[in-house]
Amino acid sequence: MSEKFSGEKGFETGNLEDDERKKTEKEARIKEIFKNEQPDAISVFSGGITAKTINKEEYKPTAYSDVDNHGLIGGGKARVIAAAEASLFFPEAKIVTNSFVKKDEPTHAQVMADELEKLGLSESRIILQINSINTISELVEFIKLAVSNNWKNAAVITNDFQIPRAQKMYELMYEDPDFILKENPERNKVEEALRRFKNNGGKISFVEAEKILPLRSPRYSKLIEAVK
Repeated sequence: MSEKFSGEKGFETGNLEDDERKKTEKEARIKEIFKNEQPDAISVFSGGITAKTINKEEYKPTAYSDVDNHGLIGGGKARVIAAAEASLFFPEAKIVTNSFVKKDEPTHAQVMADELEKLGLSESRIILQINSINTISELVEFIKLAVSNNWKNAAVITNDFQIPRAQKMYELMYEDPDFILKENPERNKVEEALRRFKNNGGKISFVEAEKILPLRSPRYSKLIEAVK
């Protein structure tokens, strides 16, 4: 499936000059959100999935009105849409989808990947990561992938309310591994990956989905305000 700008993205007016100007302005804003760094890969953290039909044949990322597996606000759909939007401006970046939680459900990674493809992302750009079950393991697996693929500039897209927690977990991996990795059965391997990532100049930036969504369509501003 080819990647393209759809009408929802807010700058197709029929006037080529105006459309190009708005596209340029949006690109500048997206890059500012990513701190003017070119990400090698963008990881979309799971916000849970939910069955959208009675017979549970179709699963979707959670909406803000849903809750995740821990009983917290969902917002997984927002993360996926934000990643699809960002991917248009970073065409070389791989997009990592994450997690496997319940054996009687499809992996969260596959559900998010399916949604990304529906939004226009090429399958070849998506990496399914199914070894994680929570935020800590999503971070660990992303770092391991970064080391394996020699990614130095890595970015995570998640909801604004999750970023402080995820950021702190990432910091503690280096500052207090006895606390954050104490129950990880592969702690030695994880610490080696952390060392290699740091020594290679690797870094992770955390990006709020809610900063990207209004750039895709103004209607998301009202939705985000209503959720807050």
